[in-house]
Amino acid sequence: MKNETTPLKSVTPAVLEEKQNFGNETNVETKCLQSPSKKWYEQLTESEQKKQKENETNIIKTKEKITFVLEEKKMLEKIEKILYQSGPSSFKKTSSQFNEILASTKRSEYKSLVSMFIKDLVNTNDPKMISRIKTFLETKDFLSANTFLQYEFILMHHGAMIYNQDVLIKLKPLFKSDYFLNLSADEQNEFNKSYPTMEKLYSQHEKVVADRLQAVGDEKMKSKIKRFQEQQCLYDLPEYKYEYFIRTIGIILYGCGGHYKEL
Repeated sequence: MKNETTPLKSVTPAVLEEKQNFGNETNVETKCLQSPSKKWYEQLTESEQKKQKENETNIIKTKEKITFVLEEKKMLEKIEKILYQSGPSSFKKTSSQFNEILASTKRSEYKSLVSMFIKDLVNTNDPKMISRIKTFLETKDFLSANTFLQYEFILMHHGAMIYNQDVLIKLKPLFKSDYFLNLSADEQNEFNKSYPTMEKLYSQHEKVVADRLQAVGDEKMKSKIKRFQEQQCLYDLPEYKYEYFIRTIGIILYGCGGHYKEL
């Protein structure tokens, strides 16, 4: 009996190609399953990636803003501390009841002026300006006649002149007011002394400004200071913000603070 073997079917090229493709598809799936997963941000869609970048940018900006606010807060606290530490000893309590009332009023006014000064600095939204004022106040003996700070020194005394002139204008009508008439004889006497005292203070600061201005060698600087004397409204212009703050420091320390005793 003959051994019958089933003849092999001929494999056409098309079948071979189909099998090859099948094998390739299987290999691709296997490779995908075996390959390590991609990083998460590589799997995001384009819109998701954009959104993620925006979030990261916002986080960075928020951190920078917090850092800026903290740094600005420290500078402002330092400025406030220097102004309070530079306050005069004339605010101490006195034996005279009337003088104590005047001293108490001065203390309240001084605090109010410092508070407004700090608010004005905050409202500038200018960290460079805040830093510049802080640097000035940290300068050794900034209240003295410093050759390197003659510009600021003159402007501060001009601020004191403005303060004293304003006080004189307000004092004059008080001598005819009911408030004055209801004071005791001793209190009226003390009150009467205040006017010539303020006149003397004004004259002292006026002399300092005149003497120092004459000694200024820079004609451009001298001309600029004279313009401030003639047109006080210049202090309110944006381009003269620095001068505005320096003048205000003079109002606080030399004017209200009464540092004239140290001249």
